[in-house]
Amino acid sequence: MTALFDQVSAAGVRSTVYRDQDHKTPLIRTAQDCTPILEQNKREAIDWQPAFQRNAIGARKIASIPFVVWQQLQRRGIVKGAKIIDEPRFLQFLCERDHRLLRTDNGARLR
Repeated sequence: MTALFDQVSAAGVRSTVYRDQDHKTPLIRTAQDCTPILEQNKREAIDWQPAFQRNAIGARKIASIPFVVWQQLQRRGIVKGAKIIDEPRFLQFLCERDHRLLRTDNGARLR
C-alpha cells in the first residue's frame, strides 16, 4: 500500500490515507497514542474518593476516552458526535474488563 496523505492533529490523532493496490480504493487509518490518557486515568482512579466525586449539578466523571475509541463507539451507534445516544450500551462498554483503563473511578458496575 502507498501512503497518499499523512497528518497528525493537535490532539495527537494520526490519519493516514493509503491506496489499496488490489482494489484501487482509498483506505483511511486513524491511530492515536493513548498512553498519556490511560496513565492519567490510572492516577485519577487511585485518587478516587466517592464523597468528593459529584459536582454542583450531581454529575461525576467516570472515564476519559481517547478520540479513536470514541470513533469506534460512533460506528457501533452508541454515541453520536459528543452525545451518548445509547446509555445502557455505553455503560456496559465501560464496565467490560477490556475497557477498565478508560475509567477514572473505582470501577464499580455502572447502571
